[in-house]
Amino acid sequence: PNLPTMQSVYLYPSLGLFEGTNVSVGRGTPTPFEILGRPDCKSLSFVFTPVNIPGVADQPKYEKIACYGVNLKTYADSLVLQPSINLQWLKYFYQNNTESQGEYFNAMFNKLAGNNILKEQIKQGLSDEDIRKSWQSDLLKFIPIRNKYLLYP
Repeated sequence: PNLPTMQSVYLYPSLGLFEGTNVSVGRGTPTPFEILGRPDCKSLSFVFTPVNIPGVADQPKYEKIACYGVNLKTYADSLVLQPSINLQWLKYFYQNNTESQGEYFNAMFNKLAGNNILKEQIKQGLSDEDIRKSWQSDLLKFIPIRNKYLLYP
């Protein structure tokens, strides 16, 4: 129920990490994992209000509170051809976090990211390119492991 469209499926690798932040991914709306927002981002023009949807979105983040953010539905079309994690969104909401919204990262972020490295890189203000370069060594190690499990060449 939380990935109801192909757009939400394509966006999930980027938006799933937001579950470890103080940003809403649109649970409790008709478009979960297609929108991002927070009550303090009033400079952004897109507005949504999460509500409780029993069995689908029980007590969603910022329930009954207007969130200002971005609608990413059209962006997902480009992910079909070039799937990737969009670091700009994570960095934007981090850089625009206000103290009234509390800590940007919660305890879940490191679990979702696999370790604390990405969190620290975002805090340090590293570029998208430098963050992606830091992944290369592990990705190269993963390829031979992955190849053993591919069903088709």
